[in-house]
Amino acid sequence: MEYDYYPYDDEKENNKKRFTIGKLVKYLIIAFIVLVYALIFFRIAISNDTDIAKSFIWTEASVKAYNDSNGKGLTVLSQELETYPLTDKDGNVIEMVTFKELSDDGLFKVSNFMYVKETKEVIITLRYNDTCEELYSEKYGIDTSVSELFVFTLTGGANRYTEYSYVTDARFTYHYRRLIFTGIELDDMATLSLQAYCVGEPNYEKPVCDMPIYDNHIEMKRVDLSDYTPVKVNTDIKTPPYIDFE
Repeated sequence: MEYDYYPYDDEKENNKKRFTIGKLVKYLIIAFIVLVYALIFFRIAISNDTDIAKSFIWTEASVKAYNDSNGKGLTVLSQELETYPLTDKDGNVIEMVTFKELSDDGLFKVSNFMYVKETKEVIITLRYNDTCEELYSEKYGIDTSVSELFVFTLTGGANRYTEYSYVTDARFTYHYRRLIFTGIELDDMATLSLQAYCVGEPNYEKPVCDMPIYDNHIEMKRVDLSDYTPVKVNTDIKTPPYIDFE
């Protein structure tokens, strides 16, 4: 049996095998799009706080208060700072009060505020990145493998609070400090701010960041502690070295 031969069949087959400039451009565009989406998802992943950074931290005081509550549990409140109108006594708007989670230099972030009424504990997370660690550890000659880089205080009105403990965590280039301050009567406070001082700062006069974490104009929400069980003291809680801020 004889078959008809058509030269254009070979040409058609060769065109299929030929890697043209058009195909190269097409594949490069596809690779670029995939890379862009991968970078977006990666940035979203690393920007999300870790579980520790968002969690309620059980301390000896809160565990005892919970066990002594006869089943009533604890009153734990949270707040997210948001823009609100500041008004005069007649209700006229004077200005819009705004808050930022990030410091002006972008090195620090505060988030996940909680307050325990029974134990007068404030829980707040501060996050900083590798750039921040490199900058201040080099400036003050601090070996971060054996020493904490920062110490912290809270201020509200004329009050300054220096007693705290903390839990550490890290993800990618970010470092987290979940701080627990004690002895705070929140009902007496209009605002609260968190200060971070570099361990090597002489006399601790100038904080490397000073950021608002609470404002009594903004609604507080009840925290469901059933998400933070079992009720037992967090064994990862650390105590900072004593610092005389007077």
